[in-house]
Amino acid sequence: MKKFIIKYYVQLIIIAFLCCAVVFVIYESNHVFSMIKDKSVELKKTQLDQVIAAEFLQNVHTFKGDASYIDEHITILNVLLPNSDDEKVRLFSELERLANDTGNDSVALSVKVAEKANAKTTTKQKQKEKKEKEKMLSMNITLVGSYNNLLQFVHKIENMQYFTNIVSFNITKTKNKEKVRGEEDSEVRKNLLKTDMVVNFYLNESG
Repeated sequence: MKKFIIKYYVQLIIIAFLCCAVVFVIYESNHVFSMIKDKSVELKKTQLDQVIAAEFLQNVHTFKGDASYIDEHITILNVLLPNSDDEKVRLFSELERLANDTGNDSVALSVKVAEKANAKTTTKQKQKEKKEKEKMLSMNITLVGSYNNLLQFVHKIENMQYFTNIVSFNITKTKNKEKVRGEEDSEVRKNLLKTDMVVNFYLNESG
């Protein structure tokens, strides 16, 4: 072995040197490639930032237009009924006043009780339905009056400040002859209508 090393000493030195050189080249290459990769990533980020900035500048006028639109239509936020007991009491009084102003003889108001969910309804569906119901005040309204009185009341409801939705309607003739406030025609008094309706008033969740 000793004779082998002495005989091939120069060759072994060269091989060892070449191995070291190869390891050094590989290390430096990886370092250079890593630097190139980092530079490439930084360049791409810079290019992306420039694209975003250019798009923003192009759409500035659109953003300004949207802001102007929101400012012009900010009153839309006032069509939701504030979710407070005081506002609900005020709504009851307002509905009674509208019924009287439109000539209806009587009006009965009550908050509609939510129906129990079907046993087959999934938990996710129940949660969704509950969330939807929490966003509105559903009311039963019963009126007694003539057909014209009813139409006037419905028109008033649809044109209230708050956003409403009449979801059901049922009209029946009354059995007794009742007098409608402000009406003198006996035929009208004989043909009074009882109207049961369900009206949803959408609530402002922020209160």
